[in-house]
Amino acid sequence: MAKIEWNRFAVQHYNLKMETLFNSIGLSLFLLALVTIALIFRDAFPLLNPDDQTTFRYWVGRKVRLQSRAIDNVWKQHVRSFPESRKRVLFVSFLVASAVLVVGYQLWLVLVVR
Repeated sequence: MAKIEWNRFAVQHYNLKMETLFNSIGLSLFLLALVTIALIFRDAFPLLNPDDQTTFRYWVGRKVRLQSRAIDNVWKQHVRSFPESRKRVLFVSFLVASAVLVVGYQLWLVLVVR
């Protein structure tokens, strides 16, 4: 009986370490996505119209909710100005990978392991 308890403890400990690893990798990918979107904003900001620049300056200064129109304008301006840039693909890839990694591991634990 003690061997069964020890094996259960070992499996739980292993799962906890793996969950921590997967969550850490997922968090790292999410942070890379944030850095990439910041680089996209930095590239496109000087090319925006003055109204959108004012919206972003106010948002950075006050930390208020950002209008989606302003974000769309930054994204579209970056597409127009830098059509060959891979930053947008990197951003989406990092964001999707982090979500799939964290959620996928949790689903794997629920559906396969248990």
